[in-house]
Amino acid sequence: MYTKILVPLDGSKFSECGLQHAKAIATGCSVPNIVLLEVVEPIDTQLYELPDEEFRRNLLKKAEDEAKKYLSKVADD
Repeated sequence: MYTKILVPLDGSKFSECGLQHAKAIATGCSVPNIVLLEVVEPIDTQLYELPDEEFRRNLLKKAEDEAKKYLSKVADD
């Protein structure tokens, strides 16, 4: 029937409460994949004055790296 369950996370303990429900549904319905998602929003250069494009790219890269690290930790737990 289903092959994936998407669990959106925002880094809060509240959002992580959904993980137990996703695990239970996946187990009960034989769903082989749980996909964890955290959105990294682009930096709006209209709202924030940044020194240059490289600085913006570095900020975005750091945010993406932190999201990956967080999702890896959650997946391991």
